[in-house]
Amino acid sequence: MKIIQLTDIHYGNKKEAIYGREPSFTLSMAIESINTKHNDADFCIITGDITHHGSLEAYRYLKSDLDNLKMPYYVLLGNHDERAHALKVFSHLKSDENGFVQYSFVYGHIVFLMLDTLQGHDENKKHAGFYCKKRLDWLRNKLETYKNHDVYIALHHAPFNTGLLAMDSMRLNQKDSINLYKTLQNHKHIRHIFFGHYHSTLAGKWGDFSFSSLKGISHQVKLDLIDKENVWLDFKNPEYSVVLIDKQSPEEPATICVHYEDFMFDRRLYIKESIN
Repeated sequence: MKIIQLTDIHYGNKKEAIYGREPSFTLSMAIESINTKHNDADFCIITGDITHHGSLEAYRYLKSDLDNLKMPYYVLLGNHDERAHALKVFSHLKSDENGFVQYSFVYGHIVFLMLDTLQGHDENKKHAGFYCKKRLDWLRNKLETYKNHDVYIALHHAPFNTGLLAMDSMRLNQKDSINLYKTLQNHKHIRHIFFGHYHSTLAGKWGDFSFSSLKGISHQVKLDLIDKENVWLDFKNPEYSVVLIDKQSPEEPATICVHYEDFMFDRRLYIKESIN
């Protein structure tokens, strides 16, 4: 199985520059690369901050571009997004009984659980992540429903520290992270966690669970492990990830391999070296 991940697109309204440039240029190059090199992918996930200000026009503009992908795509929301506007535009988005935009989808033998880590309804607008008891109850129910499937979790905010100190101040808050981990730990069929928000290439383990993230489409974050107060935006090359899930037989564990595609230089010159 092949899955594409994109993150942090930060669309504004048409012709609106975000930090000095319009993200649609970069996204169009990513889509061209994906369609050319990976049109056999089963689907694409997009892990939040799909718009910058959450305007209805921005979501419509983004959808018109994402619809050029040659495979299905599934989005979740980040701290820059607005639930009501996103729900109006993307028909695959669903809200739970409490109004949080989280949902599941099944593909073959695997299940993706797309979580909503935006601030709670009673919170002021904040960039940090939240995952309250009501959302956790939804997750517990889904994990029980899909207890015989391989489960993959996707959310916007990382539920742990990464060493990027300023970004870590805007992670999923510690209390909710602990509760989330305890819930996930009760289900041994969780295979991997995907997230966004950090605009950086990241991979590792959170206790029992492997995770990965990647550079944002719109802009990136400098690797700074010292500054606690400022997030330094960087305009390096964006990327998308190509996730390969290989399960040869029911008796074998699944292998999950994450590749990172630096698509801005797809037209570079390559030199072939034979392995024979």
